[in-house]
Amino acid sequence: MAKENAKRIQTIEKTGKGIKLGMFIGGLVMVGSLIVTCAGRFSYLQGLAGFIIGLVILIVYRLGAWWYHG
Repeated sequence: MAKENAKRIQTIEKTGKGIKLGMFIGGLVMVGSLIVTCAGRFSYLQGLAGFIIGLVILIVYRLGAWWYHG
């Protein structure tokens, strides 16, 4: 099991998928933060943007943990 996980992690590192995914998630968080900042006058948009950002972070966290641990 440990060898299989090590092999999968090495494959991910070689292809750069982890870095690309991290950059994508970082971009999503930055865009979401800009939406929240720009929607300051409209409190309902602020709440919706915060909910969507939190949901995306939670989903990506769970998928990453599932993929990493097999």
